[in-house]
Amino acid sequence: MPIQKIIIPETLKVSSDGTLQFTVSYESDDSTVGSLSVGLYFDSTVLKLVELPDIYYRSLTFPNSLNDIDYLSRYDQSNFDQNPNTDKLFITAWSDSWQTWPGTTNVDLYTIKFQVQNGVDLNNLNTVINFTGNGANGFTLDIPTNVVISEVNQIPVLANQIFTLDENTANGTVVGTLNISDADDTIASLRVTDTSDTFDVQLINNQWTLVVANGNLLDFETTLQFIVIPIKIKTVEK
Repeated sequence: MPIQKIIIPETLKVSSDGTLQFTVSYESDDSTVGSLSVGLYFDSTVLKLVELPDIYYRSLTFPNSLNDIDYLSRYDQSNFDQNPNTDKLFITAWSDSWQTWPGTTNVDLYTIKFQVQNGVDLNNLNTVINFTGNGANGFTLDIPTNVVISEVNQIPVLANQIFTLDENTANGTVVGTLNISDADDTIASLRVTDTSDTFDVQLINNQWTLVVANGNLLDFETTLQFIVIPIKIKTVEK
């Protein structure tokens, strides 16, 4: 029997600011199954549903963003997921009588964002997100259940560093390796960017490295001797 599969990241961690955001994805061998419904259950004493950055329609995402959306979730008074540790649910459903949905075999259904409720200890967090659903006729639905969220994703740390180099250094010259530490993620899995025009940040040998992007801007006579380089670091899906 053909399968419809719901996929979420293997590990869900709350950020240090108390937010939890992740993407719910879908895959199937058939691109024209026609229908799908997914129920997401959570403990409202721990988590509050706050945002849906995007929802997949067909080839578009609509709407672009829904904010302050706790009203879209409802209390699970009938305990549909048979889990006493969840009390609210958020349901999404797709239906197409012409059976042309979703038009692809692999797609991100939606991204969802929660906020940890005030008063909840982030260092002692132990809560569950659960899923139920219904697939199209003739399909088996593979869906994750009882996903435990018990850890906080720590913020990556970039140490202050000073590099020296000659003016008019050639483009592509390696300036130095950035000293980045992260308790949760491998360095290569981070996304590091530089917003200046003078330098670029590249992943070289699994190390984020500062590289000259425009050596013409390294002019001692017209530019301050010390340049502050703005670096942004993001974790992926966390």
